[in-house]
Amino acid sequence: MVSRKQANFKASTKECILSFLTITKSMHKMTDQEIKILTLFLFYHNKEKKNFARDKDLWKHIFDYDTKLKIREELEIGNAVFQNILTSLRKKKVIKNNQIIPYFILNIKEEDEAFELIFRYKLNG
Repeated sequence: MVSRKQANFKASTKECILSFLTITKSMHKMTDQEIKILTLFLFYHNKEKKNFARDKDLWKHIFDYDTKLKIREELEIGNAVFQNILTSLRKKKVIKNNQIIPYFILNIKEEDEAFELIFRYKLNG
């Protein structure tokens, strides 16, 4: 037997990514600033993936100066703070070789009407 609890939310893709990172915060231990920056990197990754045939080219675009500038401007943070947070994300192994590790990438497609995040707890005794 499986008991369930379901919560339904209306959200944009960006809000969905932010929600996922916030809900899973206790697992990855990122700060709120790190979550905001990662959310925008993931949002641009999701938005641009259809425009690139090769993953390598997509990641190059995502970590390009112009994309980083857009993120800094949207969050209204200076370059030094931004670079420190990127260093922290690298130390936490969220970013490796200028790519975000697959664990954090939500494969949301344009045609998707919903995204589900399922936690399954196997109960002992």
